[in-house]
Amino acid sequence: MGEELWRRQQTPQWGFLENYPFTDLIDARLGWRVTGVGSPRIRPHQAEPIRVVHMQNNFERFLTFDVTADSNRMRDHATFTRAIDDEVLIVTTTRAAAALGTSDPDAAFSSLLTLPSVCRASDYLSR
Repeated sequence: MGEELWRRQQTPQWGFLENYPFTDLIDARLGWRVTGVGSPRIRPHQAEPIRVVHMQNNFERFLTFDVTADSNRMRDHATFTRAIDDEVLIVTTTRAAAALGTSDPDAAFSSLLTLPSVCRASDYLSR
């Protein structure tokens, strides 16, 4: 299933779909899809350009990634939110992004916080 998706997208800006955790998200069959890919830009205090990638699934769950423009890999962290929650979660590893994105869509918010390398955005920003 997922392999056909990347074959349709032959431009470099879509190369991230060939990398983990994006492969796991697409292959989880939860309806993850890319809803936006930004142009390359450099964030303050960072040397390498990134693209901001927005994803959404069939359960009104949203992930936003900074993806390195040259290697097409997740950089630093990603954000996760659900339409039913007022909170934003931060994941700091690709493994955490895959675990959160492939978790049970009906999981309680508190159980999502128990996943390794997952925290509330307010806790992440206060570090």
